[in-house]
Amino acid sequence: MPLSEEYGDIYDFDLADITYVEDIGMFGYDKHTGLPNRLKVLCSSISEGLDDPSKDTIGVQNFTTSFQDLFQQVTASVQSLTYNENIYKRSSNFTSLQNITTSSLQGALDTNDLTLLDTQEDNIQVDNTGTSGSDINNHANKYKLDGQGLYFSNDGGQHWSVGVGPSGINADYIKVGTLDAGKIRIADGSYIYFAWDKDGIVAYRDPQAISTDDSNINDAAIFNKYGLSIVSDGNIRLRAGYSFTGEKGKMSKEGDLGDDIGFYLYNNKGDVIFSTTTGADRDSAILQLIGEMFVSNSTEVEKSQGDSFT
Repeated sequence: MPLSEEYGDIYDFDLADITYVEDIGMFGYDKHTGLPNRLKVLCSSISEGLDDPSKDTIGVQNFTTSFQDLFQQVTASVQSLTYNENIYKRSSNFTSLQNITTSSLQGALDTNDLTLLDTQEDNIQVDNTGTSGSDINNHANKYKLDGQGLYFSNDGGQHWSVGVGPSGINADYIKVGTLDAGKIRIADGSYIYFAWDKDGIVAYRDPQAISTDDSNINDAAIFNKYGLSIVSDGNIRLRAGYSFTGEKGKMSKEGDLGDDIGFYLYNNKGDVIFSTTTGADRDSAILQLIGEMFVSNSTEVEKSQGDSFT
């Protein structure tokens, strides 16, 4: 409504002020008091004409309209909250660092129904029987993991084979390009019959305890970079390969490879008593013998007594 100049100095309105409007033609008179009916209103807007003050206006609205507007706003807020309820619920599953809360993860595990890899096939599952899965390119290849071990199937789960169980690993499933032989031991119970490491393969004459190492190799056959060696009491007695370069026949003292390649017999002091060798600069072989040579046409004469035979 325009603000008349004659009332401009008397009435000074601000936004949200409450006042009353009288309009006899619209509201009539109160039949009990005989006074004009008044409508309680709220000053909702003020517009001032800077060039023409006669165009100043004050907008008012009654409380019913104001309540309806407020109700519409509240209704819209409730609807917005309802629409975003699922988003708020999902956000409660994460911490401020965008990590899954412990309670949410534990709840998923407690229901025994967790899909670890969300694919169209849902091929990896966790339930109350354990973990199971399949090859997304060939669902006939399956695995399952439970308290008894790891199992594999190539016929869609009709038959299962133990891959890893309480008793060990099924060697049928060991297929590797490179095998780390840092320390492989073939044992029966608490005794070792074969050992395989960076120093070679050892076959013991007598079973050794689990704690076997290089210090207690007594009688054994050893195959390594030096060749094939027979060891007795820790001393080399036979070598087919490179000549022995250790001290006094001790296998533990050998270092560099020998220069010659051949067949060697050693006494208990580590001295060569028989050899057939050849070298890189030779076109022929050398036969060396320290001791006796006995030739006979009968297999019945076997015993040697010093320099004579009977």
